[in-house]
Amino acid sequence: MSTFIVQAAGLAGDWQRRDVILADVIGQLSGVMQSLAARGGEFETLIAQTRALDGGLYRQGQALTVSTAGIATATSSLTDMFARAQPKLVAAQNATTSALNMLLGAGPELDRAAIDLPNIMSDVGRFTGRGAYGDGYVCSLDISLYGVLLPGGLLPQIGGNSHSAVCR
Repeated sequence: MSTFIVQAAGLAGDWQRRDVILADVIGQLSGVMQSLAARGGEFETLIAQTRALDGGLYRQGQALTVSTAGIATATSSLTDMFARAQPKLVAAQNATTSALNMLLGAGPELDRAAIDLPNIMSDVGRFTGRGAYGDGYVCSLDISLYGVLLPGGLLPQIGGNSHSAVCR
């Protein structure tokens, strides 16, 4: 029985210590609750502002979703446009390359044409010196720019060497 009394006294001591701890926790919680009650208006404002922020973020998210869908549609249209234009760009690039190769191949002839161009323009000026018309006789026609357009002497071979009375 004495063991039981000792254990009961120990148990009562534990409850007393726990009661003190529990009273201390309740006292501190009471202080916290009084502080929270004093700041209830601030918490209401905080909650209202948090709700407004959440609503604004939701609306911005919706607008961002719509914008992203529009960007995706525009990107798809651009991709289609480039896919249609790509073969034409390749053809233009090939044509440009061919034209440049032809010009580079005819470089010496074009150099001579550039040297002779002032004299040719001077002759054209004399030819049209009497007005907006020109008078002259074509006795021998050779259409070439130093072999670039038509080979020299091709037209006289086709048309023969007979000339009008003026050219004889």
